[in-house]
Amino acid sequence: RLKQGDKLVIVDSMARLLPFTRTQAYGASKAALHYFTKSLEVDLHHKGVKVQAVSPGFVETPLTDKNDFEMPMKISAEEAADAMLKGIEGNKQTVFFPGFFGFILRFMHILPTPLQKRLSLAMREKQ
Repeated sequence: RLKQGDKLVIVDSMARLLPFTRTQAYGASKAALHYFTKSLEVDLHHKGVKVQAVSPGFVETPLTDKNDFEMPMKISAEEAADAMLKGIEGNKQTVFFPGFFGFILRFMHILPTPLQKRLSLAMREKQ
């Protein structure tokens, strides 16, 4: 059971921020997981439980090694672990890494939907 002062950390992905080609199921599952995290944050607030989301970009793993599409700003698993721990210990509500990639995707996420679509289509054409 979670009690006051506990911390619950859930890992989703920056893929939830923008529609990428060939990632429909992955992106949708990560968007749902982020919504779940935000809902838990509200539900557990009165118990004094801190809920944090970790939203990594591309991380080099055996799974991503199988991808045949471009993964900009991909970082090592060690770099990801360091960034995750730093963000969690810093009590960030949502931890994004790598930072510049997170900045770009968060900016693109707040653009009007037609512009998001144009950018996603342009990225698809590069694949």
